[in-house]
Amino acid sequence: MKIPVSLFAAAVLCVTGAAMATPTNVQAFFRDGQTFITWTEDGSSAYDVYRHTAVIDTSTIGQAIKIATVDNASSNTVFAIGQPIGQTHWIIQPKTSGTGLGTELTDNDGLFVHTTHEASGDFYYTVCSGGTTVIADNTIGPIAEQKMVTKPVPIWRGRDASNRLNIHYAQFMDYSIWQTNYEGYIINFLVAFPTAWETGSSLFPVSSSYTGRTGRITQLNASASNYNISIYNDAVASGNGMQDWYYGHQNKDSSAVYNYTEYRAIKAILFALSDLRGDPNRIFAWGFSMGASAALSLAERYPSIFSAVYCSQPATDWSNDAFMWTADGWANLGTRRGKNPPIYNIPFDDPAHPELDALLQPYNGTPVLAWQNIREQLIARSGDDMPLICATHGTADGSIDWPTQGQPFGPVLRNSRRTFKYIVNDATHSFQSYNSVNYGQMFASASAFSEYRFELNKSMPGFSTIDSGNSMVNCTWTVLQDTRDVWEMTIAGAAQVCGITPRRCQAFEVHPGDTFDVYLNDVLTQTGLVGDTAGLVTADNLDLTTTKTVKFVNTFRTAIDKTGKHHDALALTIDARPNPFNPAVLITVRARCSAPLQITMYDISGRFVTDLTSKTTNGHVIWDASNHPSGVYAVRVRAGQRTVEKRIVLVK
Repeated sequence: MKIPVSLFAAAVLCVTGAAMATPTNVQAFFRDGQTFITWTEDGSSAYDVYRHTAVIDTSTIGQAIKIATVDNASSNTVFAIGQPIGQTHWIIQPKTSGTGLGTELTDNDGLFVHTTHEASGDFYYTVCSGGTTVIADNTIGPIAEQKMVTKPVPIWRGRDASNRLNIHYAQFMDYSIWQTNYEGYIINFLVAFPTAWETGSSLFPVSSSYTGRTGRITQLNASASNYNISIYNDAVASGNGMQDWYYGHQNKDSSAVYNYTEYRAIKAILFALSDLRGDPNRIFAWGFSMGASAALSLAERYPSIFSAVYCSQPATDWSNDAFMWTADGWANLGTRRGKNPPIYNIPFDDPAHPELDALLQPYNGTPVLAWQNIREQLIARSGDDMPLICATHGTADGSIDWPTQGQPFGPVLRNSRRTFKYIVNDATHSFQSYNSVNYGQMFASASAFSEYRFELNKSMPGFSTIDSGNSMVNCTWTVLQDTRDVWEMTIAGAAQVCGITPRRCQAFEVHPGDTFDVYLNDVLTQTGLVGDTAGLVTADNLDLTTTKTVKFVNTFRTAIDKTGKHHDALALTIDARPNPFNPAVLITVRARCSAPLQITMYDISGRFVTDLTSKTTNGHVIWDASNHPSGVYAVRVRAGQRTVEKRIVLVK
């Protein structure tokens, strides 16, 4: 059929116009380690976002890196995340006053948030219709960026019936590693504040709560404490019907299980410490069912954050196929049909908390079922300190069932040399109202919503050989001495003969081979106890049926030098984690002398690389080797007349 010339020309114009369509009004700004890019959409179904160190034009688009492809709903909330506050579109500008929502983006807007990994630099961006590289006034830059700790944005403000301020924050996670098909990469959390927070300047305790499997954060938290900053996180705030139990799920290529949800929950707490006047010495986590499982897992992985946790009926082992919620594990952890993928702890890279990565990064690669077996980790990681664990299991619980989750947990906990309070009752699956918490020891009054007072910077006794009928709820203690060579406490309410291990010590040191004497009410009771390979010393069979004072005294430190003089072989040590590393490594130096430290780096040939002395704080320094080639490097530390060296490996 012959087509009229006029119709043919119109068709060509339409096709050409469609091909040449480009997004307009591309804007970008940098804030807290992230660049927020917006644009006006052109009707395309998808958009490609490019980034480059030079101006992007037709001659350089080929060298630019495509950092994301997003659909035409990139400004819309996903998985009902904004539902509690009536949010339908993402908010990128802070809501800092008044009540209600901040300014939402619109259906015509596109959004992408990029997390900066480079130390610093100027970068340019362009947004193209999906599959094209047409450049026509759709570029922006330069944007000055630098690697920083990312922070959430306040997006909604409201007040509860008691006029307490509630704020919803949006976390913009690192898109480059996030599994966006599961929950997106923008997630909200809620913080409820005490009344005095708005007018005062002091620090406030932090309470972080975790819900059961069907729980969601709400617009307002009506039961918030008027003494503690209360943080509420969704596990997976989505309509997909699956929960990840506040841990995480498989990454983009299903090669590992990333701790996505756990990571953002901890990030929320770190933000409360850095920006909301949270007290780093008083942080409490609690939860029921799935949330209790979260609190228990967080306790064993973040001992420098939490001083204590309460877990009402937690899961303790995902490896048992008889567990009712095994299907959640199959879906999230990728463990079905014999698979047991490795875990990956996302680095925090937080200069204020280097201890987080120092503890967790060495465990990357652990099979996920071993990592999620809390019973196993309590024993396997005996040298890692953990908070006070308050827990409850019910023998009639049909969800977190007694045979697979509760019954095997008690014997392990009672012999773990951990600090704990543990109740077993005949309850069905129901919240047990903090029944294993000693309120007088942990709170200002007989309520978990009164001021939280149990402090992180005080040592505790770890328990072992505890009778099955002894919950330890009534056990209290006061530490009298915590010095390098002496640890002493008064303990009441233990009500039995048991073992005691000094835990979470602030100054008391135990090294393999050290020997100790133990005194009970100032009477020498045990002598020649030896520090074990985990750096612990335990006094067994102590009669604590009544209130007693227990004292550990170091009588001999390991190693004798060639002259026969007593010498501390561990007087100057270097620890580097992770090792191998890329691109940054945390170097920790321990020196038992008053001489100034000098920390320098050399390559394998002995050539000087850099001096880290001025960047060292309290024996900790992070070396960023982004600008150095792969290879073996030497950390050299000098203190007075002593010099030690440790080799580390950079693998890019």
